[in-house]
Amino acid sequence: MIPPARWLHRLCVLAVCLVWPLIWVGGLVTTYDAGMAVPDWPATYGYNLFLYPYKTWLLGPFDLFIEHGHRLLGAVVGFVTIGIVMAAFVGEPRRWVRWLCVGLLVMVIAQGGLGGMRVVLGDRTLAMVHGCFGPAFFAVCVIAAVVTSRFWWWPPGGTRTAAGKAGARSGGLDNDGSSNAESSQTAPSQNDPSPNDPSPTDPSPTDPSSADPSLCAAGNSIADWPKIGSGIVGIGFALILISYLQLVLGAQLRHVQPTTRPGIFAMIIMMHVMTAFILWGMTALSWWVLRRRGQGNRCGDLTLSRPAASLVGLVALQIGLGIGTWVVNYGWPSILQWVPGSAEFLLRAKGFADSIIVTAHVATGSLILAVAAMLAIRLCRVRSWQGQTGASLSPAVAAATESEIAPVSAPATASS
Repeated sequence: MIPPARWLHRLCVLAVCLVWPLIWVGGLVTTYDAGMAVPDWPATYGYNLFLYPYKTWLLGPFDLFIEHGHRLLGAVVGFVTIGIVMAAFVGEPRRWVRWLCVGLLVMVIAQGGLGGMRVVLGDRTLAMVHGCFGPAFFAVCVIAAVVTSRFWWWPPGGTRTAAGKAGARSGGLDNDGSSNAESSQTAPSQNDPSPNDPSPTDPSPTDPSSADPSLCAAGNSIADWPKIGSGIVGIGFALILISYLQLVLGAQLRHVQPTTRPGIFAMIIMMHVMTAFILWGMTALSWWVLRRRGQGNRCGDLTLSRPAASLVGLVALQIGLGIGTWVVNYGWPSILQWVPGSAEFLLRAKGFADSIIVTAHVATGSLILAVAAMLAIRLCRVRSWQGQTGASLSPAVAAATESEIAPVSAPATASS
């Protein structure tokens, strides 16, 4: 069991950092109705995508600037995804992770094809599908970043020795095939403290102040980890589903079909609003549950409760941006006529500030989906750790884990 190469995780993180700005630019394209600013594809006014004159791009009309920039940034994401696949097949030992990376490449190719077909065919339905598929790709990128991180390989609690950290970096195995943790036990260096004589510079793992900051519980053995049941895992995946449902409803409002009846439009708006508050309540519930999962306190596992808390804040921000989006598109709703200045408000052609509000509403929805995916996949990993024992863990990880998170009060035994 060799932990994944560092470069694979770094490329996955780079993809996450690029896809969210790509969603922002794509949202601006829809907000300004600039999807047809470049009428041909994959070329740009007959030029190769990368050879289009930069002065014309930078100094030309704004709709041309954002549409061509959207294409360029999408191409960069495609190249990074190709690098992810190459890094996965070179240094990733898990077959399912390699296929996950291949799935990323397939998704980015499909997303580019949808964007191109939208331009060539001029179809608003394809534009809506294109807008719904981008956040899904963003969420899968986040999942890939989580499963290739060190969090996936090490328990979310307990201290790590220098040998254990080196083992995680090098893959848990020395050049001769033995585990780093085992070699650190059988042949300790002179600078390593004795197991029965802890050094003042190496505080006791049972001291809460010396434990991994991701775990606030007093204990740091496997039995003391925050208990994650199937219910909270179900809530995590329900957050993903409801977040994506919100994106689909929002896409139907942004890409209204000419044949949509006013009654259907009003129903979609009501579902969109109701689902937003349901999602907000579920994020608050998940945060409250995770904060109470600690042993003997209400701190819980911060690697789980912090994403849950961020979801509560993001959904609250999203509701505020949704109100702002409604105001700049349709005026002040009747229930908010008490707000000062609402009576004198006039609808105008979208300025830059108005477009930022609308686009931020779209981008924040994608970010909520991504954070929900990260929380759900972390919940699954912590639950899988809790279902394992030292005997059932892989040899390298089991030896390192047991040696690093065992309480100092336990009798010191030589590795067998």
